[in-house]
Amino acid sequence: MKIKVVVFDLDDTLYNEIEYVKSGFKEVSNYFSNKFKLDKNLIYDYMIQDLEKNGRGKIFDNMLENFKIYSKENIKKAIFIYRTHKPNIVLPQESIEVLRYYNSLNIPLYIVTDGILLAPREKMIEWSYFHGRNPYRFILDKRTAVDIDDGLDLACARAWLDMDESVSQIDPYCIDAIK
Repeated sequence: MKIKVVVFDLDDTLYNEIEYVKSGFKEVSNYFSNKFKLDKNLIYDYMIQDLEKNGRGKIFDNMLENFKIYSKENIKKAIFIYRTHKPNIVLPQESIEVLRYYNSLNIPLYIVTDGILLAPREKMIEWSYFHGRNPYRFILDKRTAVDIDDGLDLACARAWLDMDESVSQIDPYCIDAIK
């Protein structure tokens, strides 16, 4: 069987997602350090410790409350800075080697992310994944590209296996379509 495409997840496959998180936390801590004359290292360390202790969810809320600077505006600003910052991360050498290997075999590469599109896109541009001289692009139809994350996805995938090509016209987000 000939390989038609190789699909990679950007986050925690091609690079360690925690590096993106740390990069974003540094940008957020720099902003609030400058705005409120606080120690950026204390802000950064607080967010890292909160992440390790409590996971994601309320890190910015907790940090802003801890430093007595909580407001809805500051929450929005922290989220905006985090989501739109230019990540200070580097693609590991082994990831580069794997991508070059499949590219040398003329196998299309498809890179996906469940992360925030804007920031990884910046890195993808830098790494020339889908822009530049050698864009890697492979167009998939709904049936070929089904991503099974939940019960609805699984039901759609099972239905598509048993149906003809016209099934690709079904809206995968409509539960009634798969009954």
